[in-house]
Amino acid sequence: MEGSSVKQISEDRYVVDASVAVKWYSKADEEDLTKADLLMDEHIEGKCTLFAPSLLLYELSNALRFNPNFTEQDVIRAINDFNELNIQMIDFGSLLFETISLAYRKELTVYDSVYVTASEVYNIPLVTADRKLYEKVKDLSFVIFLTDLK
Repeated sequence: MEGSSVKQISEDRYVVDASVAVKWYSKADEEDLTKADLLMDEHIEGKCTLFAPSLLLYELSNALRFNPNFTEQDVIRAINDFNELNIQMIDFGSLLFETISLAYRKELTVYDSVYVTASEVYNIPLVTADRKLYEKVKDLSFVIFLTDLK
């Protein structure tokens, strides 16, 4: 990894996608848990502010629902815990047309595209742990792969 590609966590703002949020709850077999947890800790301590499209709640709920280690009550507890983080939620409906356009331009799902669109529209860097998404949008300077965060 080249030093120039590493992005520092600072007193800043970041959009996070579901691939990062899932790491906060689904600890088994997850890469970059330390970096994901550090990002959340920095947010809790007020050193950075995290944002996410409101779609993240549904994607996180769905990912945990299909995790064999989670019961219904575990998922509900995780979502309650997530809500207590006070991540600034962005109404993804307000970004729909830009999201669809980007999805076609970058050959993304609309679900992935909304995170990139929110990041671009609000001028806030996106942190993702989704390698497939990152590979499709790595030419966009505002997208940071979680591995490259230090």
